[in-house]
Amino acid sequence: MKGDQAMKSGALLKWVCLSMSVTSLIVPAIGADAPGNWQNPAGKKDARTEVFGPLCLWYEQPATSWMTEALPIGNGPMGAMLFGGTDIERIQFNEISLWSGDRLLPPKWIKGGNMGAYQGFGDIFIRLGHDPAKVKQYRRTLDINRAIHRVTYEYEGVRYQQTTFASHPAHVVVVRLTADKHGA
Repeated sequence: MKGDQAMKSGALLKWVCLSMSVTSLIVPAIGADAPGNWQNPAGKKDARTEVFGPLCLWYEQPATSWMTEALPIGNGPMGAMLFGGTDIERIQFNEISLWSGDRLLPPKWIKGGNMGAYQGFGDIFIRLGHDPAKVKQYRRTLDINRAIHRVTYEYEGVRYQQTTFASHPAHVVVVRLTADKHGA
C-alpha cells in the first residue's frame, strides 16, 4: 500500500511541476493584457488580444530553439514541437512507446528514482523554399483554448498558412498547408 501512495504522490508532484512549467510559459504571454500588471500598469487594451484571444501565444519569427521557442501540440500518447519555418519547417515528434528509464518497474526496484522520460522520436523536415528575408507579415501562434498551432505569412504575393492540431480519438497529429493562390 505504501508503494501505491508513493506512486500517487510522485505522479501528483510531476503534475504540479508540469502545471507550474506551463503556467510560467502562459502567464507572461497573456499577462500583458491584464489591468494593473507589471507589463501594462495602466491596463490599456491591446489590439493583439482582440485578434488572437487571451489564451494565445504568438510570435513574429520562427523558432530556433527546441527548448525555449518551439511550440508544443499533443494528444497524450504523441506530441510534436513546431518551429514554424518558412524555408524548411521542422517538426520534432515523440510517441509514448519511446521512453528511457524504468517506467514499468515497481517503485521498490528503482534505484535513485529513475522513472525515465520521453525521448525525441524523430524530426520531419518540410522543404517550403520560402526565403525568410522575403517573408512578410509572419505570425506563429498557439491558441491554447482550441489547441491549434498556426503559422501565417505572405511570400511573393501569396498568403500561406500552416495549421496543426492533435486528435486523441484519431491518434494523429495533423499538419495542413494551404495557400490563397492555386498551385502555389
